[in-house]
Amino acid sequence: MPAGSITLAIDSQFDNVFLVGLTMRAISTAFGMSDDGASAVELSVVEAVNNCIEHAYREDPGQRVEIVAAPDGDALRVVVRDRGRRMDWAAACARADAYAADPDAEGGRGVFIIRSLMDAAVYTSVDGVNELSLTKRLPVELPATAEVRRTATS
Repeated sequence: MPAGSITLAIDSQFDNVFLVGLTMRAISTAFGMSDDGASAVELSVVEAVNNCIEHAYREDPGQRVEIVAAPDGDALRVVVRDRGRRMDWAAACARADAYAADPDAEGGRGVFIIRSLMDAAVYTSVDGVNELSLTKRLPVELPATAEVRRTATS
């Protein structure tokens, strides 16, 4: 597995989120994910970033949203970070569960999507830094390009 990480930072404006989606799709594809897997990562990370902008920062531009993507064993791990309002993760998960039972329920769609598409989603908030860590398992076989990069950087 190649080592290293990439950090993206965008201003808290919805117009910037497409850049995150494009980057997450490219990274997922480079690590050998199928189109469905790459779409899952792209959509989940875009939902998480949108939630930062809408809920943590209350759509206040000029705030930093950070996205860190890195291989983590047999998975791709993406951490979405902000310094806005803390999320009540348990309540968000309860709304997501209500949405799963009744798609007309109020709220919960974003967290429902994230939890449905990713293999793991863990939220923490420490010292004013909120992090949503998303994990998606990689295919058993890495593409040849990833193998070349691994030997070149080892």
